[in-house]
Amino acid sequence: MCPMGVPPLMIRLAANTLGTVLVLAIAVMGAIQQRASAQPDPDSTPKLIPVAEQVVSGRSGEVPSIEDVAGELAEMMSDITGRADPHDYLRRGLTFVLVTAAILLISLGLRRAINKYIEDLSARYYLNKVVVYAAAALILLFLLVSLLANLTAVSAVIGLAGAGVAIALRDVITSFVGWFFIIGSKGIHIGDRVEIGSIRGDVVDIGVLRITLMEIGNWVDADQSTGRLVSIPNNFVFRDPLYNFTTGHKYIWNEISFFITFESDADKARDMLLDIANEQCGPIVDRAQGEVKAMASHYMYKIGKLTPIVYVVVADSGVKLTLRYLTEARQRRSTQDALSRAMLKAVAEAENIDFAYPTTRFYHLSDQPKEHAPGPPTDG
Repeated sequence: MCPMGVPPLMIRLAANTLGTVLVLAIAVMGAIQQRASAQPDPDSTPKLIPVAEQVVSGRSGEVPSIEDVAGELAEMMSDITGRADPHDYLRRGLTFVLVTAAILLISLGLRRAINKYIEDLSARYYLNKVVVYAAAALILLFLLVSLLANLTAVSAVIGLAGAGVAIALRDVITSFVGWFFIIGSKGIHIGDRVEIGSIRGDVVDIGVLRITLMEIGNWVDADQSTGRLVSIPNNFVFRDPLYNFTTGHKYIWNEISFFITFESDADKARDMLLDIANEQCGPIVDRAQGEVKAMASHYMYKIGKLTPIVYVVVADSGVKLTLRYLTEARQRRSTQDALSRAMLKAVAEAENIDFAYPTTRFYHLSDQPKEHAPGPPTDG
């Protein structure tokens, strides 16, 4: 018996995937170590760093010209590529293409097997993500090993280009950093119902740079889906509030109001509505008890009354009965529909309870006899 009911096929598939990734990673890291341990050519040591330090520190002396800086940079790039001849470049390029094709074919085969044999949607999604990210990481590592013969000069280029890249790709970088917050233990998960800024929806995909929601609400009443997919950059975690309807527990409080006439029996109507709510929401309250207590162990959350309650308020057009009840986040509309139907049926069968609604009464002066019509005001 596998733990947590995971199918044996899923375990074997995950093990094979991780084994393939591990073997390829060891081969790539071995090639990197072999390159790094090679004796560097003294003439290929980058000279641009002392020049940049002289300009930044403002020391007196000869300031290098633009041509000198460009020449040093060109020489450094030549050092990085190893001053290889065209045949060497061709050999590296063909090797990279073949290895990339092999990695892509392996990842494609793994993804097809996952989609064919894994029935659980959540497990299928996460295994596909693991395969895609592992393949991308291996291709990137092999690209670096293939093109960079002199690895000692890579840090110099990264240092010079880092500031400009950070400014030009600020949103991309912050979205990538935000991805780590999202995939954290207290972040967002696939299937969560969230509200980001003014956008609400169910999370259907979490990418490195953006998340995708299936939108709910908007022009559709309540929490029904609109059918639109909304992509949001991951850097929203640094600027917008995040409301998660299903973190901690999947239940929310909802309210529904009914108006009855002043002549109706308000106490009887209140008890009737409370009985209906207890009948409809009783099983939900029983299931929610455990999840709410579990959430209280992680957050400063005081567990209050979870059973339905009815509030009575005297309004302009009648007596307002407001029912507050607990429901699942995705069942809010269906629960409200069931409660409304039951209340309509109960009021129809009751003798001294009637619904109230705003009414307007009109008084026409023309209906009065002429002699009784009010005249113009006179001075006293």
